[in-house]
Amino acid sequence: MHPATATWPGRTGYSGRAGAIVPSRGDAEPVPPVTTSVPARPQARRRDRQVVALVGAVLLIALAAVAILAGELLPTGHEVTTILAAASVAGVIGILAWAGIGPRRGLVRDLRDADARYRAMVEQLPAVVYVADIGAQATWHYVSPRIQELLGYTAEEWLADTNLWISLIHPDDRQRVIEAEEFGGRRAIGDRTVIEYRMRTRDGREVWIRDEEIAIGDERGQPTRFRGFMIDITAQKEAELGLRASEEQTRLIIESASQAYIAIDAQGRIIDWNAQAEATFGWSRKEALGEPLEECIIPMAQRSAHRAGIAHYLATGEGRLVGKRIEVTALHRDGHEFLAELTIWPVRSGDDVRFSALVHDITLRKQLEMQLQHQAFHDSLTGLANRALFRDRVAHSLARQARSHGGVSVLFSDLDDFKTVNDSLGHDAGDQLLVAVAERLRAVMRPEDTTARFGGDEFAILLEETDQDGTRRAAERILEALRSPFEFHGRQVVMRASIGAAITTDGSTEPDDLLRQADLAMYTAKTLGKGRFAFYEPHMHEAAVTRMELKGDLEQAIANHDFELHYQPIVDLRSGDVTGLEALVRWRHAERGLVLPTEFIPIAEETGLIVPLGRWVMGEACRQLAAWTAAGRLAGPRLERLSMWVNLSARELQEPEFVQTVADAVQSSGIRPERLTLEITESGLMADLEQSTATLHRLRALGARLAIDDFGTGYSSLSYLERLPVEVLKIDRSFTAAIGHGRDVPVLVRSIVKLGQTLHMEVLAEGIETAEQLTRLRAIDCRLGQGFHFSPALPAAEVIELLAHGWPSAMSA
Repeated sequence: MHPATATWPGRTGYSGRAGAIVPSRGDAEPVPPVTTSVPARPQARRRDRQVVALVGAVLLIALAAVAILAGELLPTGHEVTTILAAASVAGVIGILAWAGIGPRRGLVRDLRDADARYRAMVEQLPAVVYVADIGAQATWHYVSPRIQELLGYTAEEWLADTNLWISLIHPDDRQRVIEAEEFGGRRAIGDRTVIEYRMRTRDGREVWIRDEEIAIGDERGQPTRFRGFMIDITAQKEAELGLRASEEQTRLIIESASQAYIAIDAQGRIIDWNAQAEATFGWSRKEALGEPLEECIIPMAQRSAHRAGIAHYLATGEGRLVGKRIEVTALHRDGHEFLAELTIWPVRSGDDVRFSALVHDITLRKQLEMQLQHQAFHDSLTGLANRALFRDRVAHSLARQARSHGGVSVLFSDLDDFKTVNDSLGHDAGDQLLVAVAERLRAVMRPEDTTARFGGDEFAILLEETDQDGTRRAAERILEALRSPFEFHGRQVVMRASIGAAITTDGSTEPDDLLRQADLAMYTAKTLGKGRFAFYEPHMHEAAVTRMELKGDLEQAIANHDFELHYQPIVDLRSGDVTGLEALVRWRHAERGLVLPTEFIPIAEETGLIVPLGRWVMGEACRQLAAWTAAGRLAGPRLERLSMWVNLSARELQEPEFVQTVADAVQSSGIRPERLTLEITESGLMADLEQSTATLHRLRALGARLAIDDFGTGYSSLSYLERLPVEVLKIDRSFTAAIGHGRDVPVLVRSIVKLGQTLHMEVLAEGIETAEQLTRLRAIDCRLGQGFHFSPALPAAEVIELLAHGWPSAMSA
């Protein structure tokens, strides 16, 4: 088969087998010429009938064969109808001739007209009709003019070049076509062959060809030629290729999808199952296909609902789950159930219905949602409830209280000097301390109580069905739990807390108001000396407003030095001599007058302003002592060794430049360093014992004396006292206040005095206010004391006058 061009021969002949009518160039016997002589009428009439019968039969059979081929190859049947009509005309002509109707010359003309019509119809077929020898390099005997429209070559060019057809076939298809051609010689006559391949047109385009041919034979019955059609199926192929590409793309998308894709038929059997479905459910595609879906992935309890849902949709065309994204419980091959997100939709094709579904394992997502929900309502560091959850529970508790009339209270706790831990040990240590505090709070609270961390070092506890006594006991449990030191990398840290409480019994208080009241009570406890507990009282609100205003004024006051020092004498309880003066700062406020340290020192520590304030106090105290000495006001053996006592904050002790600050104050004032005694509270010292110890040793190396203030209120330990270069222990005023009214000296006071004597330290009792207290302290050999019994703190001018003229003796009982 070689596409080439050819024209119809100038003289008509008919050749070929199987009844096909094929124009040819003399390869069949010619039709005898028409002569002018007329034989005897019977003989001529018989010959005419024979010729017409033969020609008519051939025409009918050939046209029938062409009609069959055209009907199979062409997209419509219009041409087939035309061909069949032509065959009918030819049959009528034959019958008429057979019957002797019409002259012989008219008959031949009619046959020629029929042949012309047949040729025109073949040439108008939307296909290339051809006749060719069998074999790739065989001769082409005929090709219809449509070849030029299809490939751009004329019929003459096609027939002239026996190699043209094979050379135009696409290289990727050529060998396959050649093998089909070579096999043609082994086909039986009448065998039909269909092959599709690509060809290159004259202008370089690529077209798809559908080539259908029938083997025809020679006189010996051997197949020698093909008779067939070539039609352009490029559009069809492109559509098929597009569809195939779309299907492949769809399959690729399905297989690469991150969700399980499953399809089932109307009977609920699996007809598609992608790779993610294998991973999600544990069944391979081979195992799943054809199996009932419910037996593979649906838990037993849901299978009847699954079957009912399919039946309902098939009956009504409606489904409760169709087109929706829902959460379901799915079943894994190993038997465990898990949460999944399901989207299902029907796919109709005529009367056939199938269902497609995307299934996504949402176990991890649900875990993440729960984690996020937990994080949204819990503190990430301690795991306690956060402010949002705590407030919500307070609101619910108050709502229940309105019905049950039980008491609801809130405890608000703030760790004292926590910032010192952060600044000295670092934030990691601070976080560890917060976690440890949270664990202790959990341990001492009831299961029904809510413990929360509000951020930083603030904690809150919600108590339900309680009263004032129950609230007090809860606060005391917290304070007691925090007394024991915390261990961090070999260091001991003592952490105290100030606690405020607010309680309501009628449910009329708003949640935010209750929290605010507890917060105000906490600040009150902190200003009273830290490590304490206080209930909310209405006047605390006014104090809070005052504190807020003072906070705004304090920074400006430090810049302007709006402070002054008052001095309280330190007295030798044996002789009554004044041996030292404790410098106590006062704030001379422009509007409020003299503000006591209990009002502004907590604010200064909270804001960090305690560092510049402490620097000023240190410098001013040393300067004042030097001024008195230079003026000769401290002459005599009693006063020339008078010492100045200055309080330090835990925050100052952690400052890297603090030792240098003290050295500068001593040097600039010119006093001897041993006349300076520095006081640090026990709790401030224990905030970072290692750092504090190192700083105290450096201060002692300067020559300054060191005292522990409020001794006995924190974690007193012989082990750490032996490590510190401390010379004085100051008994807290709360222990001194317990002496008197006929009561003996508390055991703890006796123990502190004895401890000081053992360690060769001086012991000073603070807060001596009565002669009885003085007498009992002298009786246990307490050497030093201070308090209102001797003198309150006085301005510098009054102090120097008393020193010059002799301090009034208060030693007599």
